[in-house]
Amino acid sequence: MKIYTFKPKIGLIDLCPKSFDDLWILRRLIKPNDLITAQTTRVIKQVGEHIRPNKGERIKVNICVKVQQVNLDNVLDRLKVIGPIIETSDENISKGAFHSLSITIDKRISIKKDQINDLEYKLLKENKTQNNGFAIIAIDRRETALGILLDTHLHVYPKIDSNESGKHYSIKKSSNQTYFEEIAEQIKNFVNKEYPLFLCGPGNTKDLLHNYLLNKHNNLIASIIPIQNIDLSGHDGVYITLKSPDFIQKIKNSTFFHAYTILNQIMKSIVDQVKDTALSFDEVNAATNLGAVKAVLLSNKIFEKKINEDLLITVLNKIELTGGSILIVDSTTDIGLQVSSLGGIIALLRYPMYN
Repeated sequence: MKIYTFKPKIGLIDLCPKSFDDLWILRRLIKPNDLITAQTTRVIKQVGEHIRPNKGERIKVNICVKVQQVNLDNVLDRLKVIGPIIETSDENISKGAFHSLSITIDKRISIKKDQINDLEYKLLKENKTQNNGFAIIAIDRRETALGILLDTHLHVYPKIDSNESGKHYSIKKSSNQTYFEEIAEQIKNFVNKEYPLFLCGPGNTKDLLHNYLLNKHNNLIASIIPIQNIDLSGHDGVYITLKSPDFIQKIKNSTFFHAYTILNQIMKSIVDQVKDTALSFDEVNAATNLGAVKAVLLSNKIFEKKINEDLLITVLNKIELTGGSILIVDSTTDIGLQVSSLGGIIALLRYPMYN
């Protein structure tokens, strides 16, 4: 979450969500009667006796909506806010008309609340300076894939082929420079300079790329970190890196590491038949009412189960207020898939509860 302005005394926040986790924080933060200001588009049709009918002109406007309804759409990675228009930058748009604002990743908005409570303050302050982004390149002499891990969401980009033929063919090899320059261009276009770049793959091509980037493009990335014992390149190499002990140990302060650790603890308790876990929403809800939840993992797929969002938010807020931690895990990683397969929400408890 990038926060530009935070004035809790007057209830004003100007921010930009950077991940699905941030959208989920906004879902917990935005409540009925809050004022949301954002840029949107509206279709303006010209009306007149001699004006030819048309579809109208779509223009960009700034509008302020008084929230009546808010819902999270995890499929489209957006937050939908519905309410009457209170203010607008275009006089052709009627105040009082209902409008649906879509809040998406990288869309800047302003929130005005009557007051910011302690939980809302905590949610915003904890996410003000977090940087949980990592880049992974899995390379060999034939192909390369780039993946970006943001919190627990993994985005894998189309692979780059070197066009180098196998040893049984006599096709002329392309130079490493052409291959590496294409990789450098992809890094430049898609990787935040603040993200560490992890290099992995079989053979010595990753070492050659490492040296090339240091010598030719040392301003592209803050740090380059080699990962050992990964024998796959391309997309498979990116996915297998997320399970690498070497990689896991190098990201100890990240959201992904904490989710990985909690899931391992829960799975160990299941295997050892220790009853300090809650494996359904009803169990998590019951444990929450007793203040027993230490940590909860929530899959983004839980919203496909038609769960009551307001009830879920109430439960999660209770967990936060009693000192429990909450992590959203994305189904693009193995952690998210495992949590989804267990019902979409699981928790590690402070003490055994269920016989």
